[in-house]
Amino acid sequence: TNTVKSSHLTIDKWKQCAAHQLERAEDELREIAGPDNEFTGYISIADVKGLGLGALTRTGIVTALSNTAADNYPELVGKVYLINTPWIFPKIFALIKPLIDKDTLSKFEIYSSTPKDRFRELFDTK
Repeated sequence: TNTVKSSHLTIDKWKQCAAHQLERAEDELREIAGPDNEFTGYISIADVKGLGLGALTRTGIVTALSNTAADNYPELVGKVYLINTPWIFPKIFALIKPLIDKDTLSKFEIYSSTPKDRFRELFDTK
């Protein structure tokens, strides 16, 4: 197996990987939606329970990836739900918020637990 440590990737490499994944996602999602259906963006649910402080303090990478998505693929992201965030997350997020585009920020919802009632509102559970 050929593995690459995250410490070996530069921010430019992270951005390049993110762009590649976003392009693939766009192609696949538009194909799934089909020509007769409107594609309104994807929903991402990220459970960050147990995410270490080291990962949370990599604000340069977070900001670069967020800006790459916002600048090049704004129509792809419908909503991002970050759930089970650690207690420190709101403080760190407050630091990087000014660096993130306002339209991108409006797509985030952040919860310290799993918002079951919110998800019931959003997703048909029948």
